[in-house]
Amino acid sequence: MNSIILKLSSRLLCPILTLLAIYALYRGHNDPGGGFIGGLILSASLIFKILAFGPHEIHRRLWCTPRQLILSGLSAALIAGLMPLTVGKDFLQSLWLPTFELPLLGSMHIGTPLLFDIGVFMIVIGFVLTVILELQEAE
Repeated sequence: MNSIILKLSSRLLCPILTLLAIYALYRGHNDPGGGFIGGLILSASLIFKILAFGPHEIHRRLWCTPRQLILSGLSAALIAGLMPLTVGKDFLQSLWLPTFELPLLGSMHIGTPLLFDIGVFMIVIGFVLTVILELQEAE
């Protein structure tokens, strides 16, 4: 598709969707959201780019293949599950760093649930990109 409107709107909306995805990812362990919905929002942004510029543009900009992204996400989720075992807690039990304050962002809660959400985030993006790119290249 060669639509100037689609190209211009993707340049405007994709950064906004990316910020929304990161916000949903971070807020997910305390409020509604998380890795799954954040991954879907970012995937929607990437699909928008694929429709506007074609799959070759996404291949050129990605730093890894979608399958490597899935593998990295699975590794992050597994590490988040195994970390509590090193301090005598149960598998997938939460470990938290001390809370700290950042200007404009407020208090930051960082722990294994966020690492697990990042893993889910990467798995969802990798899976959706794999499916969409395979469908685009089949044409």
